[in-house]
Amino acid sequence: MPEGVFQTDRVIFNNPIWKNPAKFRLFFYIYGNAIFSKEGFDIGGIHLSRGQLLKSYRKLSDELEYIENHSLKKYSISHIKKLVDELIKEKRLEMEVSQLGTVFTVLNYEQYQGFVRFEKDSREHCENTARTLRERSENNNKNVKNVKNVKNVKKSISSCRTNKFADDAIEISLACELCDLILLNNPNAKKPNLQTWAKSIDLMIRVDNRSVFEIKEVIRWCQKDSFWQGNILSPGKLREKYDQLTMRMKSKPSKGTAISPGKTPPSKFDKFYQ
Repeated sequence: MPEGVFQTDRVIFNNPIWKNPAKFRLFFYIYGNAIFSKEGFDIGGIHLSRGQLLKSYRKLSDELEYIENHSLKKYSISHIKKLVDELIKEKRLEMEVSQLGTVFTVLNYEQYQGFVRFEKDSREHCENTARTLRERSENNNKNVKNVKNVKNVKKSISSCRTNKFADDAIEISLACELCDLILLNNPNAKKPNLQTWAKSIDLMIRVDNRSVFEIKEVIRWCQKDSFWQGNILSPGKLREKYDQLTMRMKSKPSKGTAISPGKTPPSKFDKFYQ
């Protein structure tokens, strides 16, 4: 199962695909979860190259579920096939049917995953900020105040590494996932500060070494369970009870009815399909 983060160019917002939410979500999901390593990956006798994703239409329908009018909905398999056909005609995707599912290939994959350019831009931005602040400090009078100016330079440079999470950060995404499901169970629940919630998610990922996709599954499970949905009302509580939740999740299915699982029993290949 893919983990970590990926980046994309902001020109996507000026692309016609942005005006078709369902098509955009489908394409964004496929290329965001496609194999990134240059060496590719082998599974079940199939070699997946960089920019490829092995996924069934049914799993795509499950993974693209969304909330509307306080209920979970899914795109039909026929609708997803129609969107895939359109993406193929637009030369965004290619597909090939295999014994384990459909292999989707993202065309022009490197244009979407511009890690080198993004990292270079970010590094240059911080270096330019540090250089500007340093030059300003050096232009001040050579007196005792320079000590204070140096501290201000270091403080300003550290602002480049702010811990505020972007709207599309995975920590914010998981915080929203928990918030949406809590509101689904209780529409009158108080809406949280997502930045505060994202900090707890960050600690789970960075300090506790929790898998992003496992956190997502635990969030969904606990909000389906008739007991835990009333006890896990924040990422802080989720982190505190995480080990207990995972044990309970593995030992018994959820008894709640707030959300329909719609899942088939796991197979040995499931972790590559998630």
